[in-house]
Amino acid sequence: MRAWHKPETETETFARCLGHYAAAVAEALIADGLSVRVGSVSGPCMVWEDSKDVDGPDVEVFQDAKVHLYFGREFRKHVGSGKGCELIWAADSGWYFFIDDANVKYAEAMAAARWMGAGLVPEPKRVVQFVSALRLDLGASGSTERPYYRTAGENPEAVVSRLEPYVPKRFHGQLVTGQMPWEYRHSWHRNRLVSGQVVSTMTDEPNEPWVDVPMRASEVRALLRLIQVLEMTADFPSTLTTLSHSLVEDLHSRLAAQEEPEQHQRGLLEAFRLKKHFEKYPLTD
Repeated sequence: MRAWHKPETETETFARCLGHYAAAVAEALIADGLSVRVGSVSGPCMVWEDSKDVDGPDVEVFQDAKVHLYFGREFRKHVGSGKGCELIWAADSGWYFFIDDANVKYAEAMAAARWMGAGLVPEPKRVVQFVSALRLDLGASGSTERPYYRTAGENPEAVVSRLEPYVPKRFHGQLVTGQMPWEYRHSWHRNRLVSGQVVSTMTDEPNEPWVDVPMRASEVRALLRLIQVLEMTADFPSTLTTLSHSLVEDLHSRLAAQEEPEQHQRGLLEAFRLKKHFEKYPLTD
């Protein structure tokens, strides 16, 4: 018997396709070596807001689609002076870079935002080029002048038709239907991309010299515990968790033995195993 699914609303269809596009952009940035995550994706909808009149009733207003991508610590230190850095997609103006500073009023922060331009739905590789330019010179990349490609809520079907090509036809051996959550696709691709980067780091120079890193034993134990916590919060078991588990076992053994670290290389062996697996099964949509 075929499972019955409730038909999608227009907002749900928009959000689903937009989520896959946002995931494709985030994955392109991760492949370029950045730490980034999809923070939120929302389709066009009506929302309730507080009335400007203190005693007045709440008012219903239209809120167009939006995406928030959040950058990791290294990017924030390099580009945003340690403050919150976001790459945001607005349904009328496309991508822009925004620095969230609690000491700066929102209107002032928006006035300093860097707008990418290049259309409403640029290819992910074009967004990567924009972010690369931000890393080189924040003030010279993009523009502070906001472009407008459509009015709020205008012809959502046309936007969805431009987003739909980013919804994979197949994913992880299963047909992707309209009910396939983009979050699962993104988690799987992100873990696979980062796993490949870690494996390459470990296997490109397997005979490199050992290094002495001055750390207190308590710091090593704290680091191991943090890794275990990250494993527990992973979306699902993946190559990242198996690889991190092997590395944790190595560190535990070396901490206990205090000698002959070359006798404890489960992580390196696991990296070489994964390398063969990745070569046999390359990452595809």
